[in-house]
Amino acid sequence: MKRRDFLTATTLGVTASLMGQTGKTAFGSDAGQKTQRFIELRIFETENEAKKTALMDKLDAELIPFRNDLGLDKVGIFAVNQELHKDDSGYDHRFDNVVFVVSESESVEKLAILTETLQQKDAPEASLNANPGDRDWINQTCGLLHAFPTCPQIEVPNMSPDRVLQLRCYYSPNYERNKAKMNMFGVRGELELFRHCNMNPVFFGNTLYGDMLPSVTYMLSFENDQARQEGWQKFVKSDEWKAMSQESAFNDTAIRIRNLFLKPSAKSQI
Repeated sequence: MKRRDFLTATTLGVTASLMGQTGKTAFGSDAGQKTQRFIELRIFETENEAKKTALMDKLDAELIPFRNDLGLDKVGIFAVNQELHKDDSGYDHRFDNVVFVVSESESVEKLAILTETLQQKDAPEASLNANPGDRDWINQTCGLLHAFPTCPQIEVPNMSPDRVLQLRCYYSPNYERNKAKMNMFGVRGELELFRHCNMNPVFFGNTLYGDMLPSVTYMLSFENDQARQEGWQKFVKSDEWKAMSQESAFNDTAIRIRNLFLKPSAKSQI
């Protein structure tokens, strides 16, 4: 059976089980509406550089078209840009041989279809269904985020060959402080200040499931590293940031920050 035919048959079968008495699927709202998407952040751990590279090549060839066929049209594949972390004393080297996959969906049910499809004997994404001795990854973890109303869907600001993606996770001490950090970004205006400083959002999401809970995770995109440095300099020197960073309402909203500079795979769509 061809991959597209297989996906169509499997998707129709699983979709039928998600339909209610009205005949509507649980996939979400009408096309064109900017509803808040669910963002999946999947992390593959590999043993070394060679296996990381091999996995990225396979995911480029298999995972991107597979997810595109299921209607997930923005799939990003990344590895850490170690050159940008060479003088970073806070960098955790356990990410050296990690591959990150980012995609979005209008519903959790559609992400369930993804898992259902992978469980089939003839699943087309061979790199994720390989026997343990044949696969390039040794472990994978996954986080689920809910996009902010002020950045409801994944954005693709640029596809420069030199682009730098910055992935940051802000861990809060409790859910009340987590909400305050969300408000700092989405209501007080920190996210819009990023845009003003040419720090282009890819996504901003509240972490529903994953590690470092409760937390906010976001990704920025820059045309190159010079643009990244210039953007952050403009941001930290701005009067807007100086004012909001001193407001007591946002004290202790981020007691731990994970910061990673990423580079895209050859066929990454983000």
